[in-house]
Formats: sequence, C-alpha cells, structure tokens
Amino acid sequence: MKKSNKYDINNFENVLDLKQRNKVEIFHQKRTMFMILNNDILYLSNSKLSHYQWAQALNISLEIFNSLTRGFVLNNKIIFYKSNFEYDQKVIDDAYKYAFRIIRDCNLDFADIFAGVKVGKIGDEWQPNKKLFTIH
Repeated sequence: MKKSNKYDINNFENVLDLKQRNKVEIFHQKRTMFMILNNDILYLSNSKLSHYQWAQALNISLEIFNSLTRGFVLNNKIIFYKSNFEYDQKVIDDAYKYAFRIIRDCNLDFADIFAGVKVGKIGDEWQPNKKLFTIH
C-alpha cells in the first residue's frame, strides 16, 4: 500500500487548534465527499464533517471505515483513497470502476482521476498523489 501520511486520520480533529479547524472545515464544505459501501456510492456535500465523522454518524466501524475506498470531488478532480489517504490496487480498481458514475452523479463535463493524497500542512489544500486518467 502506498503510504502518504504522517497524521492519524482517526484522531485528526482532536489535535487541531481553532484556526486549523476553521481552515479544514472550509475545505470540507467546498468538496463533495464520497464513500463506496457495498458497491454503492454514498455522497455528502456542503458539510463540515470529515469522512471519519460521517462514517461514525452512519455507524460504520473503524475497521470497516479504514478498508473503504473513499474520496472527494473538487475542481474537476476526483481523488480516491482509503485509510490514511493511501491507495493500493483495490483503490485504483475502484477508481476505474466508479469514476464515470461519479462524473455523472456530480454533473461534471470532465475530470482528472487520482489515487492517494500527499499529506501537507493542516489548512492547506493537499495535492493528489498519483494521476490515473482523465475523462472528457
């Protein structure tokens, strides 16, 4: 599995100060996040929640959460990952399987598809790790 993270996603919100939390919440509200659960794509838009908080609200266990392919749509980018912003072959396979549906569901004309996220500074917009393909 390609690791790209120095933060513990399951404890992430607990270490943020107010300024950092505000920056993270602004980013969260700009994106449409998704999780793939039982071959279904669940979406949440315009929310301050993290994926982990959303999964907790859906009563998804930590073990299942860490195994789920999830990601977000923002600025004609669809970024797939799991666990601590990592990707493996399953995440890549899911990107190829679900990207067209996500484009349709989110009313996009085109999108660049990525796997994984390069973890950066809290509050900055983290960049995708590996570009897989583009859909026009």
